Amino acid sequence: MEQRFLHIGAHKWPVHYFGEGPRLLIALHGFGEDGRIYEHWQKALGKVFTIAAVDLPYHGLAESWEPGAFRPEHLVDLIRHLLEDRDQLEYTLAGHSFGGRVLIACLDQLPGNPKAIWLLAPDGLATRRIGIWGRLPLWMRQWIGRSFENHKENWIRVAKKLHQIGWLDAFSVRYMRHHLSDAFRRKRLLGSWMAMPYFPVDRNKLLEFAIKSPLPIHLVLGKKDPLIDWPQLADWLKKWPASNLHELDAGHDLINDRVAGRIVIVDSQ
Repeated sequence: MEQRFLHIGAHKWPVHYFGEGPRLLIALHGFGEDGRIYEHWQKALGKVFTIAAVDLPYHGLAESWEPGAFRPEHLVDLIRHLLEDRDQLEYTLAGHSFGGRVLIACLDQLPGNPKAIWLLAPDGLATRRIGIWGRLPLWMRQWIGRSFENHKENWIRVAKKLHQIGWLDAFSVRYMRHHLSDAFRRKRLLGSWMAMPYFPVDRNKLLEFAIKSPLPIHLVLGKKDPLIDWPQLADWLKKWPASNLHELDAGHDLINDRVAGRIVIVDSQ
């Protein structure tokens, strides 16, 4: 593994490189992870691709971002710099969970000559437990975020009470307790949550793009993924281009050999 930093404007982007293949694969991780998770793909893809796995803002070593400062144009600039750094225009993109959400918001702005896009269980497509929390305006997110920092124990007690009366499931209580447990996790949660309104996911717009665009957009979903609200997706998935839909016998963790194998097969066609 090689680790480098790209300095773009006021921000420093950590990039982890895996493999030494001639093609470039730019990979974005999910919430709570960092670019190092794509080391799992090096064995299967390392001779075909050089994987440039980025630490997204608020994650890993990307600590120079203020909450809510991350915008789609920042990612577009990053991709442009990665292409210039390697002196090439062609590349493949992959985004898992939150990283997939980020890619969806940038599909019509991508620089260079993308050859394929892989969306691995993208957040926001039909994610359970978002509900009203995903629709809160920015000012309310900011207020709640400050309250998380100063009154985290009160929020955990409220979450437990809501669970006791059946208004909140056990997963959500564990999630809140974990991500409020220290300053780094709280900053990561707040920063990502405040950035989400700038990375909206419009299912119908995404479907139209996937059907009309000559750029192959591969949607990879795990049939056992507990974070997906499957009834929401049932009719919508029937319209997705069949050759670009990959439903696997898997959960939410899709940075694995099976998905890497699909990428290799598609790339060789």
